[in-house]
Amino acid sequence: MAEAPPFRFPRWLLFVLIGLFVLCLVAAGVGGYMYVAKKGPFAQPEPTPTTAPTETPPASPVSPSPEPVQPAAVAVGMELSATELKVADILTLTVTITNISDQPWSEVEYRLVGEWTPALKLQGEPSITQAEELAPNQSRTVTFSFQADQKGTAYVWVLVLAKVSGLPPRWEIFRTDQGEIRVSPQ
Repeated sequence: MAEAPPFRFPRWLLFVLIGLFVLCLVAAGVGGYMYVAKKGPFAQPEPTPTTAPTETPPASPVSPSPEPVQPAAVAVGMELSATELKVADILTLTVTITNISDQPWSEVEYRLVGEWTPALKLQGEPSITQAEELAPNQSRTVTFSFQADQKGTAYVWVLVLAKVSGLPPRWEIFRTDQGEIRVSPQ
């Protein structure tokens, strides 16, 4: 049996290990220098100049928390001229709102809501805005008109948005009862 050749350490591995050893020595030398010289991550921050302590001003008196905002008081009513119509008849929906709160309203908006098509055809816009002030204990009335268009049932109601004056001004929302209208053929 032939004898195995003797193990030889590869030269390239020897050079790599020597290079790593030299790099570690250099890194240790640089780190030691920085530590001794207090540079880099070992640097000490400059001391902050101190001044004479100042007195803390006394606490200001606590202002009372604002009163909770009370919802606006209102009386809202909706009246239908009829609940049974024949095709081509006219329906008038009247909404009356009364401000029974102690604050005036700077604006009131009435928005018609519901399912009225195809039975009814709205004559005009589905929203009416009144920018005049509504003082406490005053009332306003608005009217929406429809024409009976075809056989069916319609459901309508009105959302009323009132801008209540005060600090801060705010919007309040009110809703009328729902009205049901039946349209029959002529």
